[in-house]
Amino acid sequence: TTDFVEYIKPWLADKNDGHYPTGFFAYKVADGRSQTVAFIYTTKYDLHVKKTTENNVSGVSLAGAKYRIYSDRDCTQRAEIKEGKYYDDLETDAQGNTQNVPVVTKKVYYVKELSRPLVEGTNDEQNMKFDLDETCYVCDLYNSNQCDINSKDYYTEETKLFIKKVDGNGNALQGASFELYKGECGTGELLETITPSNSEAKREAQSTIELDTDYCIHESVTPDGYRAAADHKFRIKSSDDTYIYTYTAKNVKKKKGSVKIKKVDDEGTALSGAVFSIYTGSVNAQGNGCEGSLIANITSGTDGYASRDNLEPGTYCITEKSAPRGYKKADMAKEFTVQDTEDPQELDLGTVENQLIRG
Repeated sequence: TTDFVEYIKPWLADKNDGHYPTGFFAYKVADGRSQTVAFIYTTKYDLHVKKTTENNVSGVSLAGAKYRIYSDRDCTQRAEIKEGKYYDDLETDAQGNTQNVPVVTKKVYYVKELSRPLVEGTNDEQNMKFDLDETCYVCDLYNSNQCDINSKDYYTEETKLFIKKVDGNGNALQGASFELYKGECGTGELLETITPSNSEAKREAQSTIELDTDYCIHESVTPDGYRAAADHKFRIKSSDDTYIYTYTAKNVKKKKGSVKIKKVDDEGTALSGAVFSIYTGSVNAQGNGCEGSLIANITSGTDGYASRDNLEPGTYCITEKSAPRGYKKADMAKEFTVQDTEDPQELDLGTVENQLIRG
């Protein structure tokens, strides 16, 4: 029995710069006792891109868009046929089709657009009407013999603004809203509120965007648990190479904090079994309880400490709910704040003393 072990390279690839008898590929095989190299006739593996317009505009030439083949999922490392020899870039015709590129290694590739469509013989005016597709597409030629990528560029005759909301890892994030101002944020003319809400967390501004004019984008609503993006100023210049401006607003998660409090008797000995309640709010007017919503009850251990992790930044209040058996409940309430800092906060609220019930 001969088992497939490892795909190596096309037949004669080192000798004729990648040109080899059609369909012959080299494999390392094993028969249970030894390994050898065999040249096996098999199906070729083709990669192809189909370009369309994102907004389904017809009658527009899609020629001249270029794509590159990469070996990593971030589309930063160009894929090699062999050391120092790279695959040719793909280029679209007027219908948006690229040439088929036969690849020599059965594996997963990645493809990304390098440049927008540009009809030969025209100026950059044609190019300015397309938005570059920044997606790094996966092309699985390990489990399939053919890879067809459907890439879309937005096409417009007018100046457009798109806002896209992502998290710290670049994944689409919903739940944010933005205010678009002509001029400065807050003091300029408020044009509209934009809420990216589709599956890609992306939305087009409906207001007319003028060339050579200052605008500002302010994040008015931020997804829960995330930091708001800073105000963003932009201007689309008449000398720019595109009519389309895409602002990607990145939100990073707020740093959560922790809190601990220690229960002791009147001699400073640690007490277990005391229960504290934490509320999202502040100390009441009497100073002996908390306002707001209860989020957790925590109990002191043998070391006297009661603690709570994963607290979102904000203001909290803690009060003693019940004392250890044989002790009087402390009439207390403390307010504390978890800050959104680069390093997670660890708050120590000190000690709370219980008096022993005597007699």
